[in-house]
Amino acid sequence: EITFTTTHYIRDATGNIMATYTNRQVQELHIYGSTRLGAYNIPYEPHPTDPNKQIQKDDFHKLILGRRNYELSNHLGNVLAVISDKKVLNGSTFEADVVATNDYYPFGMTIASRTFQSEEYRFGFNGKENDKDFGTGHVDFGARVYDSQIGRWFATDPLEYKYPAFSPYNFVANSPLIYIDPDGQKIEIYYTNAKGKTKKITIKSAEDLLTAVEKSGNNRFVKNVVESLNYLQENDDDHLFMIDDKGRTINEPLVQSVIESDKTISIRKIDLPEDVKLGGEEVGGEDDILGSVSPYYDNKTVYWNPYVALRTVKDKVEGLSPALFLGHELTHALRDMLFGVDQYSFTETDAEGNKRFSLGAQRKEEDFVTKQSETQIANKKDGEVPRKGGDYEAEYGAYIVGSPTTTKPTETHPEKK
Repeated sequence: EITFTTTHYIRDATGNIMATYTNRQVQELHIYGSTRLGAYNIPYEPHPTDPNKQIQKDDFHKLILGRRNYELSNHLGNVLAVISDKKVLNGSTFEADVVATNDYYPFGMTIASRTFQSEEYRFGFNGKENDKDFGTGHVDFGARVYDSQIGRWFATDPLEYKYPAFSPYNFVANSPLIYIDPDGQKIEIYYTNAKGKTKKITIKSAEDLLTAVEKSGNNRFVKNVVESLNYLQENDDDHLFMIDDKGRTINEPLVQSVIESDKTISIRKIDLPEDVKLGGEEVGGEDDILGSVSPYYDNKTVYWNPYVALRTVKDKVEGLSPALFLGHELTHALRDMLFGVDQYSFTETDAEGNKRFSLGAQRKEEDFVTKQSETQIANKKDGEVPRKGGDYEAEYGAYIVGSPTTTKPTETHPEKK
């Protein structure tokens, strides 16, 4: 006799799992704050006559300790431990009731000798659901299933032609300690707290910008990012209007467009050297210190320093503030996510229909973003000096300033204040 088990998911409008049913019987109700916190397990008892069925206990609606499980996760969303809502008396002190603990290899496979489960908890690596239908180590990310044992997807990336440097089966550009595969509609700001630990703040709306700094413990980098995002969206009634040669348009404020897109943009800090040149002198390694966008799938990471300005006047120390350059990189990331325009893998189609890398296409995109986004925003700000004629190459190096929204050089190291 062959028996089947069917599982159904009830989700909210954004795709979050609210409840799971097995063979039409509710098994879990999920607990949420701003993200999933854990799950409430519905209690069952054996059916008196049919061994293949269960009966829901009469007290399932009562608040009984031990039925709710809560996740303890790290900055990547990996579930490291699961505790219940009851406490255990050990001598004269109380301890947490640990339901499960997990430790992972870099690409997500659990370390057997450092993993414990007194009852099965379905979520683990990156906070995603373990899929045991085809064996162990498989993780369901929604669009594709991932094999944590080999660090590869079971299916190819549908946008693989944009990333010729990577295998179409690779996971997060082979950098699982830095990147995650998140779901969309948010900006994530990664920062280092006072204890040296990496944390993140999530911006899902303009209202989140009001509380982000306080939630981060007044972290300086978070404060700089929020100040820059607010600076970029001043004069909100003036829409950013961009239209390219293919008729693709963005006709709303940049920050609003980023937040309301269906993907995620992460912002991470580029550190300044301790011996960086000050007083308006040119800073070396401009391309590495100004900012960049990672070549990673639909969800992008912008690397940026809040104290590096771009000089646009040959005979004066004047130019574009760090906030403007953040806007430049956010525009690249946004166009890539909306239209598939990837500044790291520009391609043109040749006469035979093959896609090939093109420096000309790359320069064309840089000029477009410079003219249509960077210059538009700069013209509305006092003290900003756009690149002459909107020419991407009309710049004369980078220099250090004291805050992300100024173009005035500083004599003191801004990160040592």
